Amino acid sequence: AMVQSFIPEAVLVEEGSTEEVSNETEQVDQEGNQDQVEEQSGENTRPSKKEKELLKEAEKKAKKNKDQDHRVGKTVKTTVSYSNVRSGPGLDYSIVTSVSKGSRVFIYEAEGEDERTWYHGIITSSETGNSYDAWISSKNLE
Repeated sequence: AMVQSFIPEAVLVEEGSTEEVSNETEQVDQEGNQDQVEEQSGENTRPSKKEKELLKEAEKKAKKNKDQDHRVGKTVKTTVSYSNVRSGPGLDYSIVTSVSKGSRVFIYEAEGEDERTWYHGIITSSETGNSYDAWISSKNLE
């Protein structure tokens, strides 16, 4: 039997429902169809393999950076129709993509600017389910 490496998903699910979600995801993994099985219905999108791999690294970084900002180590959602996702912490950096409202952001680093904080995180689009390791402005988040 193939050994599944497994990441606790407590960050992504409500308290108390961790168990069910993990098992479900594991079954899907073993069948190897996770990417096709995933329904792209916004908030309930189960994390893709890519998102899980990125989160595993990001969680380690978040532990080191937790003193930077109260949001480091948390998963929040975007609250504006479209948010620009950037290659660095500032408006001068190029736009990698834009994500729609309700996209997940696991924050692992924070950098303050005058009127906003920039968060470095794993940003998963609520529309496509694609994950990006990039920066987003505090003005777009809940």
